[in-house]
Amino acid sequence: MHSMSSTSAFLQAYARFLPLLFIQLLIAYLGAKRWPRLRSFFYGLFALVFLYSFAGFPRFGGKMSRPGWMVFAMGLWTYTSTIAFACYMAVEGIGWVIRFFSPSARAGSSTAATRSTDKTRRELITTAAYVAAAIPTGVLLYGCAIERERFRVEEVSIPFANLPADLEGFRILQLSDVHRSAFLSQKDLTRVVDACRELKPDMIVHTGDFISGKGDPLEACIDELARLNNNEPAFGCLGNHEIYAEAENLATLLAARRGITVLRQATTQIRRGNVVINLAGVDYLRRISSGKYLTGREGLLLPGAFNVLLSHNPDVFRASAPLGFDLTLSGHTHGGQIRTEILHEDIDMARFYTPYVSGLYRSGTRVCYVTRGIGSIGIPSRVGAPPEITLMKFTKA
Repeated sequence: MHSMSSTSAFLQAYARFLPLLFIQLLIAYLGAKRWPRLRSFFYGLFALVFLYSFAGFPRFGGKMSRPGWMVFAMGLWTYTSTIAFACYMAVEGIGWVIRFFSPSARAGSSTAATRSTDKTRRELITTAAYVAAAIPTGVLLYGCAIERERFRVEEVSIPFANLPADLEGFRILQLSDVHRSAFLSQKDLTRVVDACRELKPDMIVHTGDFISGKGDPLEACIDELARLNNNEPAFGCLGNHEIYAEAENLATLLAARRGITVLRQATTQIRRGNVVINLAGVDYLRRISSGKYLTGREGLLLPGAFNVLLSHNPDVFRASAPLGFDLTLSGHTHGGQIRTEILHEDIDMARFYTPYVSGLYRSGTRVCYVTRGIGSIGIPSRVGAPPEITLMKFTKA
């Protein structure tokens, strides 16, 4: 249903990388122009980024093997340098406007005093531009070295107005967006699983993106996650990166062998006392502006049961709530991954494509919870959106 041709997949994925590649070319050009002796270094670095980006899309025919250290280093450099460059150019642009509208520029004067003033102003603007570039670089490096590995358990109470008595205190452990790859080691994943083993939930759910792309250790990831399976039932759904890696069927098969049921446009029922929990799962659904995500999937709902939907994409809540799902569990956004607050407003990339970034959302009596997930993508860094192990508890409102 979601399969794409290799060429189409490459073009769609690589189109998102082209702006970054263009900025990397600008960095190389301006760096070589400013420091001519380092011209070979700057253009060599751009060549590495260019080759690295192509090597990341084997479905297009690239068979280059990318060592983990190279993926980590290139991902960190590409995004960090791009953000730093944007900040640098923003300050330089402000400086250009100031110089253009300065009294000396308007008067066309060129006395020694005005030249000295202009020189001092240029030096101050250049220094400010370097500082502006250094700040995001330092912040992103902090997010790479520290916050990216600061795994924490979020205990969340979810109140329901019409919660059946038998579901009072029911606990679900949710893991999402593991992205087992060069950005998240097996040792890190073991730390996550060890932390989860102490929580003793009633049910475990995995909401997609076990890996990031082709060649990532899918089997090792699922084997590690399966260590959580004791007597608790474990279920999951697939994310967009299983699609990108063309691993939907393999992930489903490997998970089933290790006691994790991946629900693909399917349901299963769990009885708790006199209550039936109808657990449904869907594959990753691409963003639809109309919000009509579950058209043709109305049969996933079970009247009279407590209905829970696993959907990697949280934007599906726009459709699942009106349809009648009591609870929708999602991931995908990483909580924005790089997130800051300006004038009491959260600023992050996830807000460009969904209003459901992280935490608890309501629509009438229906609830959606979006976890920040475990891993990272694009850049091995998290700022303002630390990794999250979610333990939720049902309560009566």
